[in-house]
Amino acid sequence: MVEVPPYTVLASGDIELRQYAPSAWFCVNVPLVTYDAAVRRGFELLFRFLQQNDFDMKAPVLVMPGRHGGFDVMFYAGSDAASDETAGVHMRRLPKVLVYVKSFGGFTTNKTLLSQLRHLPNGALWASASYNSPFRLVGRHNEVWGFKDI
Repeated sequence: MVEVPPYTVLASGDIELRQYAPSAWFCVNVPLVTYDAAVRRGFELLFRFLQQNDFDMKAPVLVMPGRHGGFDVMFYAGSDAASDETAGVHMRRLPKVLVYVKSFGGFTTNKTLLSQLRHLPNGALWASASYNSPFRLVGRHNEVWGFKDI
């Protein structure tokens, strides 16, 4: 089973409310203007980083608006967390957070992302979370996250 960040479900339904423990993520900022292009490039960079450092792939791949533009593409670090920046990859630490979560299938593209984000509270900082290999074509699990308190 793939390692995922630990959380507790506080409310369930079409939208779940989860409380995530503090977590560490390998992160690259991709200064591209489209979600689709940023995800492809960020995944490429981070996957190469994992291979070079002999780290295991974990889930999900998290994508959110970058603090200074573009998109932050992040792989959950779990037990492989490090403190040093290497080859443009840095650690991003998320505090304990409450997150609204909407699950959906298929591939996350700019179009599907926009249609799913409408289910989240207005104004929430958002992220997309993808749990499957890009080579898996059916039975995919994705989520959009709306951070309640970050």
